[in-house]
Amino acid sequence: VKLKSLNEDWRKKYKTTINFRIGINSGEVLVGNMGSDYRMNYTVVGDTVNVAARLEQVNKLFGSRIAVGERTFEQLENKKYPFRKLSTVRLSGKAINSAIYEISPS
Repeated sequence: VKLKSLNEDWRKKYKTTINFRIGINSGEVLVGNMGSDYRMNYTVVGDTVNVAARLEQVNKLFGSRIAVGERTFEQLENKKYPFRKLSTVRLSGKAINSAIYEISPS
């Protein structure tokens, strides 16, 4: 709701808007400075990160902004935000289907 209002103001003032998509997944990752003596980069890698990236892309297909993976959704004890199941899909590079949820705008 606040982003919508902000975008209306920015469209008038600057002729541009802010748009984004987020993929949220839970699991183990490898995080830290990686590279060589010549080039170092702080990064996050692992299957969990790859699934989150796929979830971010799924938003485009469903017209959503924040997609949450099944693993994250199941771990939430108290669903503080309204969720909506988008679909059950097979994400790129995965062998099994997974439910995908959207944090519904309020």
